[in-house]
Amino acid sequence: MTSTENNLISQLSEHDQRFTSLQVNYVTADTIGLTYDLMPGAEPIDAGYVVALWQDEDQIPWDNTPLKTKAIGSQQHGSLAFDGLSMQANSYIIGLTVGPMKTETQLARNVVASAYVPNPDAKAELDHDFLTLKFVGPTSVAVQFNCLAGYLAQTNLAWMGMWRGQAASHTKAPDWVTRVTIDSNFGTAAFNDVSIGVGLTYTIGFFTSGWCTEPENRNQKTLACSLTFTQGRP
Repeated sequence: MTSTENNLISQLSEHDQRFTSLQVNYVTADTIGLTYDLMPGAEPIDAGYVVALWQDEDQIPWDNTPLKTKAIGSQQHGSLAFDGLSMQANSYIIGLTVGPMKTETQLARNVVASAYVPNPDAKAELDHDFLTLKFVGPTSVAVQFNCLAGYLAQTNLAWMGMWRGQAASHTKAPDWVTRVTIDSNFGTAAFNDVSIGVGLTYTIGFFTSGWCTEPENRNQKTLACSLTFTQGRP
């Protein structure tokens, strides 16, 4: 007879999300001003974070070279602006990357937050990657990744890590890892052979690229978002 694990999500005592985001501060006839928020512990200069702008519709054109890019400085929270635009005649979509642009398929693979600005008078449409907890058992956890439309997780070697503790890390190796094997912008990945204890806190991080079977060669700089939960008592 096969036994099954009960889903313990209803017993969680705490549940918290963190993610990378963009906000549009102002739009004029020729300028878009932005604010960005990065994940705690991010090192944007070292990792090659940029904000990229395309003259396009409301989806990141993953395989196209951006019209303009601006490197992000050393701060985890900051602002910048793109000028020299023509807002009356064009719409623009902006993406924030947690790693460098590629030179082949899915050039913009590390874009994790976006802002679509159709015209100076319209409200910007914002989006970002995030995680959804689907199952928690004593020895397994399943998580849904929700990324920007058009992103291909498996193609870009996306993966997840899970730590016992309250934060995902750009440097400390996860206690458990799983590769994302679904080639879509959303889907579910599972951690097996884990140990979920009552009263303990765990954090799951989603990385847009950088999977490698050798732990020392995995890229943790591309951390896009995280989900933290604490297992309560039954």
